[in-house]
Amino acid sequence: MGDGFTKFYPVERLQRTSKVWEIGAGTSEIMRLILYRFGMGKWSPISNVKRVIHPKLRVPVETSPEKAPKFAVSSPEEVEDRVLEALAENYRVNLGLCMTLNDLLESLEGVGAEDVSHALKSLERKGFARAYRDRRGE
Repeated sequence: MGDGFTKFYPVERLQRTSKVWEIGAGTSEIMRLILYRFGMGKWSPISNVKRVIHPKLRVPVETSPEKAPKFAVSSPEEVEDRVLEALAENYRVNLGLCMTLNDLLESLEGVGAEDVSHALKSLERKGFARAYRDRRGE
């Protein structure tokens, strides 16, 4: 088990209350894809919750999306650094939960999806990030 099963996250309740751990007629990859889509895009309490580090308590607390930190990108050379900063901040406040490309785009100002995707691939080659891809590599 890992951080995803602590009671700090809504995902823990989903795992605790789910009655089906395997899909009888499908593969575990299909199950992972269904759970990923359910958790990251279809279930609004997970995707809409933003957290920041409380200045005095130094623990993650929920905040509105408008108050979530934004990372400004002023030049193409900065994209990779800002993506890494956004991933690091997400890890600090979400303790290991994954970010989607849309989450990254919301955190970054002045950069497009293609630039972020190239930066993620570069960070993955360097060993600083890991991206979830389906069998087609997307």
